[in-house]
Amino acid sequence: MATFALTGLSGPVRAGTLVVGNKGDDTASFIDLPTGTKRARTPTAKAPHEVAVSPNGRLAAVAAYGWTTVDPFDVATGRQVHRIDLAPHAGPHGIVWLRDNRPRYRR
Repeated sequence: MATFALTGLSGPVRAGTLVVGNKGDDTASFIDLPTGTKRARTPTAKAPHEVAVSPNGRLAAVAAYGWTTVDPFDVATGRQVHRIDLAPHAGPHGIVWLRDNRPRYRR
């Protein structure tokens, strides 16, 4: 199973990037759509379930439904920026970005 989000086609950073949460191997893939090239495959917490790209296109939040975290990634580099730990609450779900580029989620 995979979940994915697409950055805006006119976004300021890496326009046309597909971000895929790979539940089977606990990774996120960053794919350049114009070329079809996989730019990065980065480890996530267990069972990345949902992906949401920030309004400015710079960050992709990946919710680890099999764990207690949301991992924001830099879309341009595919690198994890930091980890938001929601413990003891597990299974983050329903990521929404606010206008100020802060993620919100529910469990």
